[in-house]
Amino acid sequence: MTKTFNPDRDVKPYHGRYFAYDILKEGAIALVVVAALTMTLAIAFGSPDDKFATLKGWANAAPVDFATTAFTELDGSSGVATYGAPYNTASPGQTIGPLALQRWVGVHIPVNAAQDFVIDPLRAYPNQPGLAAALQQWTTASSTQQTAWATAYGTVASSMTFQNGHVTVGAAADGPVPVLIDDLTQMARTGALDQALVTRNGFYTTDY
Repeated sequence: MTKTFNPDRDVKPYHGRYFAYDILKEGAIALVVVAALTMTLAIAFGSPDDKFATLKGWANAAPVDFATTAFTELDGSSGVATYGAPYNTASPGQTIGPLALQRWVGVHIPVNAAQDFVIDPLRAYPNQPGLAAALQQWTTASSTQQTAWATAYGTVASSMTFQNGHVTVGAAADGPVPVLIDDLTQMARTGALDQALVTRNGFYTTDY
């Protein structure tokens, strides 16, 4: 016959010592230990807390590089300008075999690099009579004329220098382009371009 376990009969009473257990104290100690360990590991293995990049910092550190990039936005040869959907139709985009997935998405966040990153911000740059005239000349010209000016500027862009606080290039039949690029660089160096791009309307704004 199987014997049935009976705790009242089969378990001997405990007659040893008892110790008080403060669960709040133990919990506080555990919290401090875990917090200290977390901080130590975060300092040892955490990512560096680098300062975010700004157009002001870039334009002051490398004004020629900034001006060169600004020109690619104006003439439509930048990475953004030639990206394709969902920003524009300048490129067929990525495909998987015959499946043009990027093109199927369509242009639903239109980006005009020249307008959004050069012309519109410059319009917000106050007290610049020479710039106002250059903007008027550019915006009233035909697309063919704009392309001709940009092409002419591109032929001398390799000689671009930054002297006495201004971007300069060799002489060319480039219309208002030198003024636009130089003033955009000056705008960036003051920090005004950062503000103009961050506060502009649109689904996406500049995110550093």
